[in-house]
Amino acid sequence: MNSKNNKGIKIVGGSLLTLAIVALLSITYANYTATLKITGAGTVKAAKWNIEFDPTVETTSTEGKEVSAGDVSVDGAALSISNAELKRPGDKITYDFQVKNKGDFDAILSNANINLTCKTANEETDKTSDFCKKYLTIELYSTEDSDTKLAYIDNAYTKSDATSHVITEKGDTEKFKLVITYKNAEGTDTSGQTLATEDIKITEFGATLNYAQK
Repeated sequence: MNSKNNKGIKIVGGSLLTLAIVALLSITYANYTATLKITGAGTVKAAKWNIEFDPTVETTSTEGKEVSAGDVSVDGAALSISNAELKRPGDKITYDFQVKNKGDFDAILSNANINLTCKTANEETDKTSDFCKKYLTIELYSTEDSDTKLAYIDNAYTKSDATSHVITEKGDTEKFKLVITYKNAEGTDTSGQTLATEDIKITEFGATLNYAQK
């Protein structure tokens, strides 16, 4: 009987010793820590973002005193056209202009939009009249390498094509043209062309070019 009791005591004693060792190891391991630190210094360099029109704008139009490209002025990011006049079917005015990247980053033309608003003399509010929709077209082209149509309005249909290929590197200039046409909707024979019976006031036509950092 005593022999069996002694074995029982030894087994219990062994379990307690094991637990004590595990606890000691756990306490010892928890005492090891490490701290890592990163420090640095630097500078954000001064830079500028500046995309604007070149002041030189060339205009061409169909021959005849009835058509006039009007007055053109440039002020930074604004190109203004006033007093343009079209009279005969087939009359066309082209405005060749350039965009200059005077900033410190390459720029990309993210999108381009065309607008056209007309009204007759007896209309109180601006709206795109039926005559304006049918007989006037506005087109915007990139002309750097070849004529690439970027956006247009034709018979009230507005289209803006992909422009991501138009990249203006810093210090460079990109060439464009805006074309407004009094088209002959009946084809080359103007005998059946509907003419304006009263002045159609083009209250606004033009394009918006939106640039983003490349």
